[in-house]
Amino acid sequence: MQSPLPGNEAGRSRVLWNYRILDTPPEERFDDLVRVATYICGTPIGLVGLIDAGREWFKSRVGWDLSEIPREISFGTHTITQPDVLIVSDTLKDERFVRNQLATQAGVRFYAGAPLLTPEGYALGTLSVMDYVPRALTGVQTRILWALARQVMAHLEDRRDLGSNPERDSYERYRRFFESSVVGFYRTTLDGQLLDCNPAFVRIMGYVSREELLACHALEFYFSPSERQEFLEQCLTLGSLTNFASRLRRKDGSSVWVLENVETVPGRGGTPAMIEGTLVDISQQKSAETAHNKAQQALEDSETRYRRLFETAKDGILILDFKTGQIADVNPFLIEMLGYTHSEFVGKKLWEIGPFKDIPASRSAFSALQTKGVIRYEDLPLETKDGRRINVEFVSNVYPVDGTQVVQCNVRDITERVQAEAALKISETHHRSVFEGAVHGIYRGTLDGRFLDVNPALVAMLGYSSTEEVLKLSVSQDVFAEPEEGLRLLHKWQVTAEIEEEVQWKRRDQRLITVRLSGRVLGSEHQRPAGLEVIAEDVTERRALEEQLRQAQKIEAVGQLAGGMAHEFNNYLGIVLGYSELLLEEAGTTEGLRRNVAEIKAATQRTASLTRQLLALSRRQVLEPKVLDVNAVVWETHKLLRRLIPGNIDLVPVLEPNLQQVKVDPAQIQQILINLVVNARDAMPQGGKVVIETANVELDEEYAGRHIEVRPGRYVMLAVSDNGSGIDEQTQARIFEPFFTTKQKGKGTGLGLSTVYGIVRQSGGHITVESALREGSRFRIYLPPTAVTELKVEDETPPLETEILSGTETVLVVEDEPALRRLISVSLEKRGYTVLAAEDGTEAIRILENNPGEIDLVVSDIMMPKLNGLELRKKATLLRPDMRFLFISGYAEDTIGRTAHLPQDAGYLEKPFLPIELARKVRALLNETDVERGSTGKTA
Repeated sequence: MQSPLPGNEAGRSRVLWNYRILDTPPEERFDDLVRVATYICGTPIGLVGLIDAGREWFKSRVGWDLSEIPREISFGTHTITQPDVLIVSDTLKDERFVRNQLATQAGVRFYAGAPLLTPEGYALGTLSVMDYVPRALTGVQTRILWALARQVMAHLEDRRDLGSNPERDSYERYRRFFESSVVGFYRTTLDGQLLDCNPAFVRIMGYVSREELLACHALEFYFSPSERQEFLEQCLTLGSLTNFASRLRRKDGSSVWVLENVETVPGRGGTPAMIEGTLVDISQQKSAETAHNKAQQALEDSETRYRRLFETAKDGILILDFKTGQIADVNPFLIEMLGYTHSEFVGKKLWEIGPFKDIPASRSAFSALQTKGVIRYEDLPLETKDGRRINVEFVSNVYPVDGTQVVQCNVRDITERVQAEAALKISETHHRSVFEGAVHGIYRGTLDGRFLDVNPALVAMLGYSSTEEVLKLSVSQDVFAEPEEGLRLLHKWQVTAEIEEEVQWKRRDQRLITVRLSGRVLGSEHQRPAGLEVIAEDVTERRALEEQLRQAQKIEAVGQLAGGMAHEFNNYLGIVLGYSELLLEEAGTTEGLRRNVAEIKAATQRTASLTRQLLALSRRQVLEPKVLDVNAVVWETHKLLRRLIPGNIDLVPVLEPNLQQVKVDPAQIQQILINLVVNARDAMPQGGKVVIETANVELDEEYAGRHIEVRPGRYVMLAVSDNGSGIDEQTQARIFEPFFTTKQKGKGTGLGLSTVYGIVRQSGGHITVESALREGSRFRIYLPPTAVTELKVEDETPPLETEILSGTETVLVVEDEPALRRLISVSLEKRGYTVLAAEDGTEAIRILENNPGEIDLVVSDIMMPKLNGLELRKKATLLRPDMRFLFISGYAEDTIGRTAHLPQDAGYLEKPFLPIELARKVRALLNETDVERGSTGKTA
């Protein structure tokens, strides 16, 4: 695709060449601006690119390997055709770039570039940022990118006009003088090999070109080797020869008399290694052989050199009469600078010429010059003949010529330099704006730890009210949490010159914050460390969130392990518990056997209670949520809690009268209250007060930002607080970990608070703890409110006087654990039911297909291989839409979902269970089915 061209392309290319920037080495000041651009815009790539006829060459690049790219694929070619920032949010959706190789092959999806505009309005290139993903820039980022581009341009102007490379400028002036001088210049080795010469030397020696002459040996310029040897001996003996007259041999064999000035150039060891010299053709003077002619010739040569300098000087020169101030001569450069002709200058007094006429001080300044001998103006405003305003540096000196005082005025045009300085000031203002407006703290400091400059973000980060307060601080002693660490890092940074650390700082209120530091060590003119420039980012909240995530993952991992073990235990505990119950029924009146079986049964139930806690902390228990008023649960539980705590502890409920309803399992809320109140009791052996509080609260965005599991919004808060011994910070960090306890051995399982944590999280809630040693503790639980209301339908059927648990219906038992499957089957068969058994869901489907209409209820485990309980129910209802299910399980894991809620029309029995509990559940579900069908049931 053809690249677009600016309308001023020819002029733009010429101006770009004048900057002499292309293919120069990298410079730190450009690299710094690119790094700031990528940091502010949040991109991995930043570039300063300059576009010539066929390429975009990169003066500075961050995150980019190529030093140049063809112009036809450069995004910058589009940027330089417009006066403002070009932003391409997605290159593959922009028809200009959809086939561009940078987008299709290099993977660049985002581009933003600001043109580098000269004072004349030429766009030399761009400051750009790029990314590998589509994105956009904010208005602030766009303005900062634009400001940084102007800063780049200021550096370019500074380089061009303020002499950023004085050695090169000096060399260029010397080279021009070397090439145009009438004096012959040459350089040779001691053995006569020519190294360099100028055109004047070629002309004097009668050769056609420099290349032809450089191919010669120095002996070819002498009529005998002895003359060359004598010349060398004098050079080596004296070290230099001044106005040395010698006769040399030209190309055509003729002789030429020259006046030479020669000196030897020492090598590495200090011994002469080369000879450099100048020579002037003095053949005519030598022919005259008179002292007068020699002096005259020298004077003419001097005049020629001066005149050449006068005519070719790049400063304007005025020659004035010392007594009258009349202009005697003016050089071409001043004529061109001010626009007046030679005749308009000569013969006039200085203060009569247009540019100086309007300056009242001109006449008095000339009088001062006559007295002092020198007058200097660093920045003198003048107006040219065509009305342009320029700034000049004006220097006047008085010196004698042939016994007469003469005034020479040197006038240097510094307009562009003044403009560059003004632009630099503007750029510095913009840079300051970036510094002041940055969201992260930025400071410049000394190597010994003093602040030199700080931005408002750093002042706020440290908790001070003014910049002046912070500037009085010592970085290592007053800001670092550990002063020794601050001193160590200051020393380290001086050695490595790199700043990339994460440290602990302390605010004015002594609160510790975690800060990520990045920056650089500033170098002096001699490349020695001179100071620090540092960006400080407060990552305290980020690290806290990361720690919350690690803790949650840790609890989740232990919970998964514990939950998996509990599920397996429940199967076997169910078998033990069930057969214990059957054994009790068969024991009759044998008291010893009944007592032993009762002990087995009691131990099994205690173990089952422990596995339920494990399931709660793993969030794998099946909940039976109901819409309820937490206040009602608190009052109901309050009676039980009163019996759990001694009389020297007050139990005070503080309840919100208009509390919103929540949808949770009421039994789990009771479990939470019991666990928290018992913990509070244990923390107050000498007595105290426990407060149970409820309230409607709002958790905002700021709070949610500090707690990864919280969404902002309204919550119902349930809090339990005490004035007991309190909890230290180290314990609080691990308080919800399974099996972690601070109680004595045998007095705690370490599952109480982890169970609370699991219940709250499974219920969609959030829990926090606030405590300090000897100041008590407060646990807050936040539960999401619900707008759903559930009507309680009173059971109008009068209670049965005798509990009937038997029946003649057909029940399908689906359980993958053989022993438990046999136990359930035996328990139901003993009560008169017809039982069909299946080891998994697939076999159960086959039984249902082979017995259509005969099966009244399915008792099924939830977690099974091949086909789980919920999937079995879906398929079974396709065969029998009215088929009822009783699910049995230790936990439901992800089969039911994150909150483990059962289908509304299904029953649930938690493992392990007693045979009588199974019989009650089965009978209740079958009775419900009979009511729905309008039958009387099949009780035996």
